[in-house]
Amino acid sequence: MKNEYQVPAAVKIDRILKMVVEHKGSLRLIDISRELGISKSSCSLLLRTLEQLNWLIKDNQDEYKLGPFLGHIGHHYFKDLEIIDLFNGEAKKSLEIIDEHIQLGILQENQVMYLAKIKGSSTIDLVTHPGSVYPSHSTSVGKIQLIDKSYEELEKLFPNGLESVTPQTITNLDELFKNLQNAKTHGYIEEHQESAIGFHCVACPIYNADGKIIAGVSTAMITEKWDLKHDIAREEIIKLSRRISYLNGYEFKKIE
Repeated sequence: MKNEYQVPAAVKIDRILKMVVEHKGSLRLIDISRELGISKSSCSLLLRTLEQLNWLIKDNQDEYKLGPFLGHIGHHYFKDLEIIDLFNGEAKKSLEIIDEHIQLGILQENQVMYLAKIKGSSTIDLVTHPGSVYPSHSTSVGKIQLIDKSYEELEKLFPNGLESVTPQTITNLDELFKNLQNAKTHGYIEEHQESAIGFHCVACPIYNADGKIIAGVSTAMITEKWDLKHDIAREEIIKLSRRISYLNGYEFKKIE
């Protein structure tokens, strides 16, 4: 949609909600007013309206957090995604073998949003949860969904370059493209401490009936666990992605 057809107030609300998510509920009125470039009085009216609608709540420190109504909307959004049901059913089988956290994520522009997660017995966990978003180039479940992108498409997807999440994150586009091409050849991708120090992941793509990548599945574990069972983890995540792709209408012979 062209910018001239956008309603300014709706754009401001969109920016406010994204800011609250990005800053994890640590923003006050003055912060939001400054970021939007509008007066405190105008910003206050917007925020009060969002509070009344239960889109936002304000805590005792006058910091804004997402409100219960957005949680209600999110619940129904995720509930309507059939792929989550497929993941929850099939991932349990893989969990019995890997016994490590398994996640489902979808690509949203240059970020990955986590849709579902089932936990293994490990008490050490990443901070990812359904609804959280991360730079796609720093996570295995995000990168695996980029493997069909051309170099030119990646340039457009990351116009401001590649953010460094940890010292291990790939921040060079040429290196990322090489990493993705290698993953496309092998059908899976590994990520070593690129999104969180001390964690290693392996991910595979999920296809739809038209042969398009629509999501990714991954498992993550600490270095000590990775050294012991990275082979079985890789094998099981490949099997899991194939089962879900097949149930989603993708012909198994295509992913042999």
